[in-house]
Parts: sequence; C-alpha cells; structure tokens
Amino acid sequence: MRRMIMRRFLMLIFVSITFFITLTMVSYAWSNNTYIYSQDIIGKSRKSYFASGTGTSGDPLIITEAEHFFNLAYLQNLGYFNNASAPYYFKVADSNGDPITIDFSSALEIYQTLLPPVGTTVKPFIGFFEGNNSIIKDITINGDGLQDIGVFGYLGDGATVQNLFLREPTILSNPSTTDDKTDFHPHNDDIENRATGYIVGHLGENVNLSHVYVVDPTIDSSTNDDLNRSEYGLIGFNEFDEGLIPGSPREAYDFDLDAISAKSAMSYALTTYGNYYINGSSTLKLNNVLDSLGLLSPGYSLSTLKISDPNSSAAPAPLGTDGLIYLYDQLEADGYVIGANDSEYSRENIDIVGTINFWDNEYQIYDNIGLGGFTSPLVDETFVAGDYPNAIFLYVKPTNNLSNLGNVTGDYYGGGELSYLSSYDSSGNYVENRYWKNKSDPNLKSFGDTGITRTMTAANAFCAVQKGAIDPVTGEHILTVVDETVIPDYYVFLVAVSNGQIMISDINFNYQPQSATEEDFASLGNIDYITLDQISDIISSPETYENSYFYFNYDITLNQTIEVYTEKVLCTTGDSCYVVGE
Repeated sequence: MRRMIMRRFLMLIFVSITFFITLTMVSYAWSNNTYIYSQDIIGKSRKSYFASGTGTSGDPLIITEAEHFFNLAYLQNLGYFNNASAPYYFKVADSNGDPITIDFSSALEIYQTLLPPVGTTVKPFIGFFEGNNSIIKDITINGDGLQDIGVFGYLGDGATVQNLFLREPTILSNPSTTDDKTDFHPHNDDIENRATGYIVGHLGENVNLSHVYVVDPTIDSSTNDDLNRSEYGLIGFNEFDEGLIPGSPREAYDFDLDAISAKSAMSYALTTYGNYYINGSSTLKLNNVLDSLGLLSPGYSLSTLKISDPNSSAAPAPLGTDGLIYLYDQLEADGYVIGANDSEYSRENIDIVGTINFWDNEYQIYDNIGLGGFTSPLVDETFVAGDYPNAIFLYVKPTNNLSNLGNVTGDYYGGGELSYLSSYDSSGNYVENRYWKNKSDPNLKSFGDTGITRTMTAANAFCAVQKGAIDPVTGEHILTVVDETVIPDYYVFLVAVSNGQIMISDINFNYQPQSATEEDFASLGNIDYITLDQISDIISSPETYENSYFYFNYDITLNQTIEVYTEKVLCTTGDSCYVVGE
C-alpha cells in the first residue's frame, strides 16, 4: 500500500514537471522575467519569434504570420530593437520573399485581443518595416493604458514604414483617467492627451511613412473617459505640424444669432416646456425664469439650461444623470433652431446670459447694470458664464493665427455700441480685475457701424480658459481661467453694450481657415484610405494612383465616446468618395 502511494506521488511529480516544461516552452520572453536574458536574445533564438532572418538590411527578420507580428510588437516595446546605430530591418513576406496576406481573424485569440501598438514613447520604433505590398487583415490593436495608439504606436526619428496594406483594422482606444501617465508626453496645445490613428499614433520627424493604405478601418473609443485626439484619422499626432492642421475642420465654425428664429424658439419653449423643471430642481420651472418675451432671468444662460419632464414617474434627476436634457438640444430636435442663412447657433460655442429680451424682429441687450458690472476674472479661477448677465459669449478654439480667429458681423441699432470687453493689454498680457468705464475706454473694442465685418483676435478676448473635469453639480466641464503663457482650449469673447440699449437683428460669427494644400501633407508621403479593389491597381501601377489627402479630426474629452468607421467607395462618376460615420 505504501509502495503504491509512493508510486502515485512520484507520478504526480513527473506530470507536474512535464506540464511546467511544456508551459515554459510555449511561453514567450515577455511572460517571464525578461531581465535574465542577455540583450542578444533575439539573435540567439530568433526562429522562435520570426520565420527567419538576422535583422540586417540584407537579411531582414521575416514576418509571415500573426504570431510574428505579435512578437514584433511585444519585443519592440521591451526595447530589444532600439539600437539607433544599427537599426533592425523587418519584412512581411512568404518563404520565397513574395507578398503575403496575414489574416488575424484565423489566428489564436491572444493575437486578436492582446496585440499592442508597435513602439512607445519610451521605446519608439526606429527600424525599417518593409511591407512588401503585403496585406495585414482584421488586425485589432489594444491601446489600453497607452498614449500613442495605432498599428504603430510611436514612430521615432529615422524610422521607415512602407508598402503595406491594412485591411479592416480595428483600433481600440479607450483612455482612462486612472491610467499611469508617468511616461506620457505633450501633444497638440501642450496637452498630455492620447493620439490615435489607424496607421500610427505619434509620427515623429524625419520618418519615412509611405505607400501605406487603409481599407475600411474602425476606431473604437466607446468606453473612453479621458482626453483623446486624432489628427488625420490615419495619424493621431504629427510632429511636423505640431498637431495643428492648416484648414482643419476642427477650427472652422459658422454660428448665427438671428432674432426672429430666436424669438420663435423661445416662445415655443415657453409654450411647450414652461411647466418642466429646470436644472434638476423639483420646484423651479422654466416659466419661472423665462417670460413671454423670451426674457431670461439673470444668472441663467441659454446654453446650460436643462429641463426634465414633471410628468415622469421618476423624480427630477440630479444634473449629469439621466432625466435631463439641454433645453436647446430639445428645441433643435423639435425643429426650432436659432439661425439663418445656413448658419445655426451652437450650444457648445455660443451662450446668451440673461437678461436678454427677445422681441419679434430683434433682441435687446439691457444696460441696466452698466459696464461696471463686468470684471475680468482671476487666473486659475473657475469661469461661469452665468455670473455675467446682459452678455453674449462666444467660445473660440485657438488656431494657427491668433490675429485672425474669425469674423463677426452685427446688424443692430439703438442708443449705444456693441463691443468686445478686452482683458488684454497692448503687449498681449492678461489683466485680472479689469473693469470698463464707458464707451471711450480704450479696452472696449467696438464693432463699429452696423453691418461692418470685423476680424476677431485673441487680444480682444474677455479671457482664455481650459476645460477640466465634469462638475458633478452642473454636469458641465469646469472652465479654468489661464493667462497668456498657456495655450487655452477656448478664447472667450464677451459681447456687451457700451451704453444705452441696442436692438439687434442678427450677429454672425464665422471662421473658415485657409484650405490645406498638398505641401501641408508632404511629411505623410503616400498614405490614404482606399477601396478593396484598388489594392491590385496600386500594386500593378503605383505611379498612377493619386492620393486623396482626405483627413478628419476628432477631439474627445472626459466621459465622451466616439466610434468611427471610414469607408472609401467609388462614385458613379468614377471619382473616389468617402463615407465617414460615427
């Protein structure tokens, strides 16, 4: 009996040892304590990681299957390929050196769900990646906890990526406020945000990125709760232009404050939603702060006013939770917009603060508190528009030219002037606690005569702000005042009355940046969105393919999500068209 027990015990030990050895053989270097390996591990055991090759220009490391690309990503990010004096060469090819299709959808699950971008800010990819006109299909990149997210995360100085087709890639970019940001670096506007692109997250200078084409890609940031940005869609951040694209749609705006449509919208609001609770209150209703002439009470602003249905079975919800909707969003959904001539009021960029009275053909900014009621806020102070009654605010994103942030045109009449209240001195320095005496005050920037179009400049701004966390009470981003040393998220313009009462029929704010040119995209080489049937055409005659230079921008912040797919289709005319959905 004792001998049988001993035999079973020995058998158990043998099985355990066999299992351990087997597990060790199929495990990879990054799963073990990598510090026990010498730095030439790749040279000693490269066949375990790639099909063949030594990593030189004449004998590149060959990638023939999903496992090899997976190995590239992990070993790159561990630092095994970061030798600037002798960069590594990689090539996607079959055993004969010919182009190949690597299909991740048929690979092991680990290669489909745990593949990180190739290259990080600490270990940037600085080698040579020859795609060899091969196709990488159905690849999914997991960007959890990372800053630069794409098939390639961070391409460093001198890197080359070329001659590659990415078919139906999915980029998972869901940054979290709890991520470790120790190694993060500034991107556009000196903000440590994420940079997400289909091909590469962060494109360094002196990088050769050419003839890389993308078919039907997807960016998924559906669980994002931190700052995320894509510059070109194909690229998250480009050092060449420092994250600011000339002619970017992100910079353009065209907002209109039209008195007739405003009066109609506000009258409809009072009739339809006057009995609705506002701002999470269980007692205060819309008809308590809005009268029959559309007059908002002091301290309330059109852009931040929220309503909840008093007939709902649930009690009015606190701000920031389900049960509330912005009044203006509801009006827009009902077909009551403020705006004319193909231009609309934007709740995110324009705010009207009571007391402003909407008449039938014009609206009126009251002057019952005078200019002395306005004082420029302190730096690092929270900016709240409702603290400044009798004002119209415009929030403008900075552009490449702070001397031209757009145009403003006002159609008005009455006993006074419509003006900006500028808080900056002649040297461009922000002045705290500035106040305005009368219409002759040099810091009061008059619009001039009615109908005159004026150029808006940063020097005419009331203040500049950066967006912070969501305020749990208001449900809005906390806006913090910054001085001239900080690039803001918005310049805030305050439009007020110098004296008297002005009757306004329309104010239009417009900025259309100069269109980008091919020269602006010179650092990108030949990269593009293409259709599936264009792959063979590009391979057979690459010199005849004309890049579209199509790009888009998105910029999402705390608790905002975006899911983007981009598909290029052929128009009936034979030209290329794009479908961008989100």
